[in-house]
This record gives sequence, C-alpha cells and structure tokens, in this order.
Amino acid sequence: MYYYLVNKVPRVNLVQAGANGEKGDKGDKGDKGDKGDKGDQGETGEAGAQGEPGQQGPQGEQGPQGEQGQQGAKGEAGATGETGPQGNQGPQGPQGEQGPQGQQGEKGDQGEQCERYKLILDSMDLKEIQHQTAVRNCVTPPVCDGGFVNSNVNAVVGDTVTLSCHITGYPTPTVAWFKDGMPVHSSGINNAGLVLNNVAISDSGHYMCKATNILGTKSKVVTLTVSAANPEY
Repeated sequence: MYYYLVNKVPRVNLVQAGANGEKGDKGDKGDKGDKGDKGDQGETGEAGAQGEPGQQGPQGEQGPQGEQGQQGAKGEAGATGETGPQGNQGPQGPQGEQGPQGQQGEKGDQGEQCERYKLILDSMDLKEIQHQTAVRNCVTPPVCDGGFVNSNVNAVVGDTVTLSCHITGYPTPTVAWFKDGMPVHSSGINNAGLVLNNVAISDSGHYMCKATNILGTKSKVVTLTVSAANPEY
C-alpha cells in the first residue's frame, strides 16, 4: 500500500497597502572606514628653471711655484735705431811713419824743342833718327789707351757699336782695321776707333786694330758678338 503526502498551502488574503509614513530622522554617522592601499608613483615632473648664480666664493690659497720652463727661441732683431749725435773730436794721434818713396813718373814731352824737330822727323827714316840724340827723344811708338789688350764686345741687332782703339805716338801712327784677316774700308774709322752702325749678325767676328809708325807696329783684337733682338710680347 502506498501513501501520498499532500502539502497543504495556507491561504493568504491580499490586503491593499497604506500610505508612506513620514521620513525618519538622519541616522548617526557611520564609523571611519579602513585606510586604503598606497597609490602608484606619479610620473616625473618637468625640470624647474635654473636658479640664479650664487655669490662668488672666497679666493683660494696661492699654489706652489711651478718648475721653470725651457728657454724660448731667440727673437728677431729689432729695427736699427736712429744715428746718435756726433761725439766730440778725439785728441790728435801721433804722426805716422813716412811712407815709401813713390815710383818715378813717366818722362814728360820735350815740348817746344820737339816741335822744332817735327818737320825734320817727317823726312827722316829710323836709322837717321837713331843717330840724332835730341831728335830721338821726341819720337814715341804707337800707344793705345788702356793698352793693347784684347777685349770682347756684345751687341744686339740694330745697335750702334764703337770698337775702341785710341792711338797716339810720334810720328803719328797710321791705323788700319781688319776683320777676320781682311781689311776694313769704312767711313767709321776715326781717332777713337771703329764705329759700326745698325749692326747685323753677319758683323760678328774678330776685329784687329793695327797702328804703325817708324818705331814699330802695335795691334789689339776686339771680338764682336751680335745677337738677335729679344722678341716683344
């Protein structure tokens, strides 16, 4: 046999709710809550503006003297100063010893005496002159100013050149010019030498000045070198 339990539900009667009552008084403040956990660290703020400089501190004590440095290079010489005023003249020194005697000078011309013999000399030969003492002293061989010494002359095309050969002597020597052994016939021959106008390269060569009188012949050679003119730029 089976038995069934049947729950008996109580019956509820529904009653309509009444109006709200008045608001009650404020309750008392509650107790303080517990301390909260520490918050996270905030981000770093921007750097502040630089402060004004502080006052200068007191001067420190003097340090020990350093070692001596190496000697510097010699400086350049200064400008020459102005000349100072002239000093007073010193006392006169003792007289020096007498110098050696000078060489004997050349014999002077016979002057008027030789003038009287000139016409005779022109008609006498050397042998006759050698037997006449007074006349012999009036005769001189050819002489060239500066001596009969060979020389060199350089010139440029178009130049005027004088080959010097000033001859003296008595009787008056005859003077002849030669170029490379050939006689030179030129109006440029005078008592001072040979004048060559507007020279060309072909005028280069060895020029001989030959002077002759009854006492003999003397000569000198002048080498002339003519170069082309420098070009103009």
